[in-house]
Amino acid sequence: SDDDDSTDPGSGNNQDKGKGWDEFEDFAVNLMLRCNIALLDSFRLDIDRGRKPQSYGCSSSATQGWEYKGRQAAAWLRRAMKYCTPGPGHAAISRQRPGLNLSPSSWRLRRLHLCHVPLDDRFAEHLSSVCCSLEDLELDHCTCEIRSIASDSLQNLVLKSCSWGGFLSDIASPTLKTLIIDGGSNWYGDLLAISAPMVAYLRLDVDGVCFRGGISINEMPSLDRASIHLRRHKYSFLSKSMCGSKLGGDQSKLLCSLSNVTSLDLS
Repeated sequence: SDDDDSTDPGSGNNQDKGKGWDEFEDFAVNLMLRCNIALLDSFRLDIDRGRKPQSYGCSSSATQGWEYKGRQAAAWLRRAMKYCTPGPGHAAISRQRPGLNLSPSSWRLRRLHLCHVPLDDRFAEHLSSVCCSLEDLELDHCTCEIRSIASDSLQNLVLKSCSWGGFLSDIASPTLKTLIIDGGSNWYGDLLAISAPMVAYLRLDVDGVCFRGGISINEMPSLDRASIHLRRHKYSFLSKSMCGSKLGGDQSKLLCSLSNVTSLDLS
């Protein structure tokens, strides 16, 4: 439904939205049961925050409703990861694409985009062990309790305004060609180490206060273009004891790792 959230909560619009969500939830559950996601080429799940039903105009109830829907979406994804299998046609796909080294349990999914979906290490483990064909992964405004993102097939990784809760410490992929980290936070986290030697384009647009542990980029000999935007990396309204961001102090190391680029945008 494309109902306008600005409608007076007393007009019955929220009740209509609640009914609409229930209907969508039923549809999604049936879809997950009937459609084998392991056979899909592309999958996108977007829990649009602007369309969630609000309860009685109360912000706390609205927030609880939003969190519930996020958990429901995460449950759909876990159910799919647990029960969906490639099916009998999988062997033929493996013969057509022998370089993928697909196992009988591997998904054929190549593009995955998740928006406003809570994720944990079970999702990350599924990516590395089962999604052996995955080339494009985009996480948009997701709340993540993920320690590592690792893949032997990824080519493009976009992390947009995701909250990592201090868990994320490692991004590793020998095949990655594009890496974009746009916003987000890794509060109280340790150093985020990035190991992706084949990256040709890197975009890093983050707030130093939100990545207090710093970011380390291992050698990227294939890097051609880079865009680095570090906000509040040196000065902050927070005291040093409260802030303690290592990102500002690591700027020289960060720049040294970009010595091979032919096009560099700094701000």
